[in-house]
Amino acid sequence: MKTRIILIIVISFLLTVDASAQASITSKYNGYRDGDKLYRIVANDTTLGNRGENCVWTLPPAENDDNYFRQTIYLRNDSLTIVEGDLMLHYIATDQKLSLRGFQTRDMYSLQDTLSLELSYPFAYGDSIADTFSRTSTYYNTFTVREEGNCYTVCDGKGVLTDGTETLKDVLRVHRHNTTISEYDERDGNDDQLKHVVS
Repeated sequence: MKTRIILIIVISFLLTVDASAQASITSKYNGYRDGDKLYRIVANDTTLGNRGENCVWTLPPAENDDNYFRQTIYLRNDSLTIVEGDLMLHYIATDQKLSLRGFQTRDMYSLQDTLSLELSYPFAYGDSIADTFSRTSTYYNTFTVREEGNCYTVCDGKGVLTDGTETLKDVLRVHRHNTTISEYDERDGNDDQLKHVVS
């Protein structure tokens, strides 16, 4: 049986930049460092939805800790791992670019066939990059998923970020959009192979 569904993932994040030069994201000033402890905040896209210049982004008040996800950074040479709960994201991080190599949880492991370009340095307002990706994921040691798709990253806003009490200046918004087509194989109780296509 074949099923086709479109899976679109949109990710936005905001970064402060070095104000002494043209506002751009660089590995030196914005790259991850070993031992960093960060919090990823889940916010409604309409709250941080403004694009363009001179934007004012307001973080919504945290109603509870469910909106905050702690991340711990591990960096050895160019091998970067971001740990968030049981999720581990694996990257290659150089002075020129940040590329995804795979990710895993307790229940699955996913490995890129080729590195997926997440960000190139320097990255300034108006810059964009496009890339393709393909990967194989294994879930519960029961079925595998083959995924391929396109990713597009754009720096589409600059301005300030505030939580109502403090304000960060010289902030750039980076917006990432993924489109994925998946094909997965699983085995039923008779060990027969079932194949599905999701796009």
